[in-house]
Amino acid sequence: MSIQKTGPSEERVVSTLCSMCATHCGIRVHVRENTIVRIEPNQEHFMKRLCVKSQAAPEMQSSKDRLLYPLKKVNGDWKRISWDEALDFIISKLTYIKEKYGSESLVVDYGHGLFNKETIGLTRRFAEAFGTPNVTNCGCICQFQKTCAYFTTWYEDIAPDVARAKCIVNWGVDPWNSATPARFLYQQLKEKGQKLIVIDPRKIRISEMADYLLRIRPGTDWALLLAWINIIISEELYDKDFVNKWTIGFDKLVEAVKGYTPQWAEGVTGIPADDIIESARMYATTKPATINSWVSLEQSSNTFQTYRAMSILIAITGNLDIEGGNRIVPTPPDMFSWNYQDQGYVLSKKTFSADRFPLWEKLMKEAQGNLLWETIRTEKPYPIKGLIVEASNPALTRADTNKFKEAVKNLDLFVVVDLFMTETAEFANIVLPGATGFEDNWLHCYLWAGINAIAMAQKVFEPAGECLGISRFWLELGRRMGYEDYFPWKNTDELIESILKPYGKDIQWMKEHPGGFFYAPRVVKSYERKGFRSPSGKMEIYSETLEKMGIDPLPVPYKEPIESPVSTPELFKEYPLMANAGQRYEEYEHSCWRNLPRLRSRRPDPKAQIHPKDAERYGVKHGEWVIIESPQGEVKMKADVTEDTLEGLVTMPHGWGRECNVNLITSCVKLDPIIGAVTCRGLACRIKKAD
Repeated sequence: MSIQKTGPSEERVVSTLCSMCATHCGIRVHVRENTIVRIEPNQEHFMKRLCVKSQAAPEMQSSKDRLLYPLKKVNGDWKRISWDEALDFIISKLTYIKEKYGSESLVVDYGHGLFNKETIGLTRRFAEAFGTPNVTNCGCICQFQKTCAYFTTWYEDIAPDVARAKCIVNWGVDPWNSATPARFLYQQLKEKGQKLIVIDPRKIRISEMADYLLRIRPGTDWALLLAWINIIISEELYDKDFVNKWTIGFDKLVEAVKGYTPQWAEGVTGIPADDIIESARMYATTKPATINSWVSLEQSSNTFQTYRAMSILIAITGNLDIEGGNRIVPTPPDMFSWNYQDQGYVLSKKTFSADRFPLWEKLMKEAQGNLLWETIRTEKPYPIKGLIVEASNPALTRADTNKFKEAVKNLDLFVVVDLFMTETAEFANIVLPGATGFEDNWLHCYLWAGINAIAMAQKVFEPAGECLGISRFWLELGRRMGYEDYFPWKNTDELIESILKPYGKDIQWMKEHPGGFFYAPRVVKSYERKGFRSPSGKMEIYSETLEKMGIDPLPVPYKEPIESPVSTPELFKEYPLMANAGQRYEEYEHSCWRNLPRLRSRRPDPKAQIHPKDAERYGVKHGEWVIIESPQGEVKMKADVTEDTLEGLVTMPHGWGRECNVNLITSCVKLDPIIGAVTCRGLACRIKKAD
């Protein structure tokens, strides 16, 4: 059973899911007198390696900083109001905006914490009912960029099968700080003799275990991929059977990559040609092999074709959809299809980004959020006057905070639903108190972890104050707007029951089985039974779909990032250093948890890694506060003088507030021309001592 009472003190033990990061490990929460006394891993769950964030969950739950009541901004000050007043105000503004500007003038934006939960479906239902195509989320800066590449190559998403791989390519990922379960897994695998290739400009903790550490110039991963493909083809290390049976365009690829030699790539990436050759051979000949790659490659102006090249590499080496390779992960048909497809959800109107990024709209069926600030500011292609943000902090986590501050002044309605008064919420006119992950039942699908499973978080406490779960917020707002057909459930439990019913499960079953259930069998090479979902039924190395849209059908020719020492040498004369924005800390999840003493005491300050030679050149000492400047603005951080970063590269964390917000120096204009990815890697910058 998932709830137990033990001992005379009436201690409760509740099996639920941790919500301190997007991994959502299984936990057992010990509660006495309505207070969390300790949290331990739930051994019934497949994710049970807890990190330091989970141990700070009691502080989050009882934090004095929590929002407890709806707030309305009146003459610049916050006034407590009732939920009825808040919803009436929102409805009044939404009605006005729709009548004056059209339904598409509303944008709904959700954050990382809601991914693969039932709330996403309610968000889209509301947008459809209101009539706006403009749903956005943090996937515009991570995850969905590579999804676009996969969806134009084999038309399904994939996940790395690290646990079963004999060779792991850790490409731009720092599992020590961003994925605690993977950290322990890497340690175990290395002890068993697995090969490990780390590709990163920095020396990260995991690189100590690596067979190869390829310290690449930021933004040039595409060049390294083309060189690997060149080597694998020229040395005939590719999977001939797969290539012959299941690909289209391999012959064109052979010709296209001939010039991308390891010697050429050395000049572009800074990695010695011999290391490029040997690491390519290791990946191609050690079977099975997997590539673990996430955000770093998704934040460049050449992101799309970089991931197209990676897709091709995975497939031609025979590592697609095999045990220990990169697995195709089936989407649970009833976890996500219930949310809008059963209502015939279509983009009846163009998103604000459709004309500039038609491929994004075609594949993602939503707006490219990286254009939002410019769209609000310029009112092109049409005005955006309403913005509802749920569990997201774009003032800190999206590119170009200065543009954000300008843009939101033009909104007639700005609603934020969150746990705390975030930097984003400070600019809103209505702020609503969200419930914590301990204050409601909710479902999570482990799709992006590569696990075909669904588990339920069980409510531990009744919501504090007048806090409301975000799913409940959409149910209430939707019904009051007259959208009963879209929101037939009385509460979130009814909603969850409707999702579970096709699987023969219910809430009680989920409580008794806190490890969840597998919604689909674990299969390999699924394409052998049904083909690929592409128009040709094969894996499309050469994409006619892209060609018809005026996009290079092969990931060639190689292009430098929009901003780099090569493509913009004059800019780098004025700003001679490169900046990488987005370093992770294990204590924090993006912009979350810096207000919790347990975590802040471990990591009190934002630190910019600066190479000793750069520090000496600019007169900066370790531990001093410095200013990092770009053409967009400046950010203040403490200098961490270390050889862990490349000479000429300043590596900075994201998610810090006020003058320490790294997105004060990023741009929402310098985007990938195909899908709109932002540039957060290899930015031009310079440093100086802070006053």
